[in-house]
Amino acid sequence: MRTRHATVLALLVWYLIEPPPLPDSWWSRYWPWSTTHRWNVAAPLSRWPVRDTFETVEQCQDDLAMTRQKNAEYIASSIEAWQCVASDDRRYKTN
Repeated sequence: MRTRHATVLALLVWYLIEPPPLPDSWWSRYWPWSTTHRWNVAAPLSRWPVRDTFETVEQCQDDLAMTRQKNAEYIASSIEAWQCVASDDRRYKTN
C-alpha cells in the first residue's frame, strides 16, 4: 500500500448520524424519542447531526445495534433511521 493511501485511510472516521427534527415539530423539543413522522428522514444527510464518531464501521454498527436493542420499545422512532456514514461520504459533505 502506498503511503498516500495509508494516510487517507488513517483520516477516515465513521459517524453515527440521526435525522433532524421536522422544522415545526414542537413535540421533538420535549420528547426526543418521538415517532418517525416527527423526524425529517428525507432531509439530505448533510443536515443530519452526528450522534457519535468511530474509528471503524464495525464499531459504529455495533453501537447502532446496541442502541436499537436498548431502545426496542422506540424502534418506530428516529433510531430506526440512524445510520453509519464514512467521513468521506459525498452525501454527508457539509460544505
